[in-house]
Amino acid sequence: MLILGLTKVNCNFVTSDFPSENPRDQNRTIFRRPLAANITKIQMKERFEKIGSKSALLIGLPIGILFSIFVLIITLFPMIDFGIMFIGGQIFWNPIIWGGLIPLVFIFLLWNSGKKIDSNLRKNFSKIKTSFLFTIYINIRLFSLIGLLFIIGAFLNHQELNNTSSIMNIIGISLVITILTFIVATIITTFTIGLGIIKLTSRKISAAVYSSLRLNSLNGIHCNSLSFGYIRKS
Repeated sequence: MLILGLTKVNCNFVTSDFPSENPRDQNRTIFRRPLAANITKIQMKERFEKIGSKSALLIGLPIGILFSIFVLIITLFPMIDFGIMFIGGQIFWNPIIWGGLIPLVFIFLLWNSGKKIDSNLRKNFSKIKTSFLFTIYINIRLFSLIGLLFIIGAFLNHQELNNTSSIMNIIGISLVITILTFIVATIITTFTIGLGIIKLTSRKISAAVYSSLRLNSLNGIHCNSLSFGYIRKS
């Protein structure tokens, strides 16, 4: 119901006529501006999305950096270095690729995937399913980029091979390795890093929701419409 741009809302008041009288609940009708409520809802949604993104960066970025350092150390072994070079991976050691492109893409994917965590939790998805969706969003795009770099590297590093089938065989080997690594990484990450990010995000969002509800319940007013559907089971 709209009256002069206001929306009709039922709220529960805890009142008492005299100090000695026991408090009693009263259900009253008040009117509020719908625009202000909508803005608040949008702001809350954006706040929860940022919580997910920051949680993803807080946990995912340091682990990603440590893993990158570990990979760089492993590739110092001659046999591994030769194998990576053979399947077209030499392009990865270009500073622009390993020190610029891949880290920036990884950070972008963490931020974007983190924004989707709250939306998936509000759909009553389990934490495991939410973690899987979070992980698969990142890994599909990241490993697609890695596969593309392998293909480009195979053509650049094996130009001396006049036989196209030889180059295609090298590309096939690199893509098989990429796909197998993608599957293993997705399974492991879903139950470890991804799940940790989801749990941290869920706790932070729940704390933010209850904090907001406490602020909006001053003077004994408790409006269910203020929860915006973000209350979830712990």
